[in-house]
Amino acid sequence: NNDKDSRRFLASFFKPLDHQTRDIMIDFVEGSQTLAPFVRDGDSATVSHRGGYKSRFVHAYGIELKRPTHAFDCLNRLPGEQPIYSGKAVSPSVRAAELAGRDLKDLKNRVYRTVEKIISDGFFDGKFDITDKDGKKIDSVNLGRSSSHVLTKEWGASYDGISTDLDDMATLINEDSGLTATDVILGKTAHAK
Repeated sequence: NNDKDSRRFLASFFKPLDHQTRDIMIDFVEGSQTLAPFVRDGDSATVSHRGGYKSRFVHAYGIELKRPTHAFDCLNRLPGEQPIYSGKAVSPSVRAAELAGRDLKDLKNRVYRTVEKIISDGFFDGKFDITDKDGKKIDSVNLGRSSSHVLTKEWGASYDGISTDLDDMATLINEDSGLTATDVILGKTAHAK
């Protein structure tokens, strides 16, 4: 009963988007957040070209869980409940409500963990796999992350350029996307470097 709900840390950075189709076309627009150059007196204006874009189709697979319930389940003691012979056992109707609540919480947490895993894989690997109930790969979504957007420097105990490395990456993100990076998410081994 003390099991905590799954955290929604990574998902909290995104706004949910509802749509009425299973196939989604995403346009990846090339960055255009570059500085405009000055022109010397007498020179003509600098030509500025529009950025291009690439479209990718992504199939949005559903996450659909169900849990069968049986009347007999309401007659059995639940974990953490007083034993039936103690005289303090709850009625089957109260137990049914408790069981329904536990089931809904468990199903919701499974969905949250899956969403967090997909976001984590997207952040750290630039792609994620869609797997079925047996763990077999159905599909893979590659977000097209450029190798220039992977911070691969070794941060040792005596290295003092960590903040510079992070600032350089934030500048690159801003130039390529127009977004301002305000948060840093490090992998599980970052503390060991």
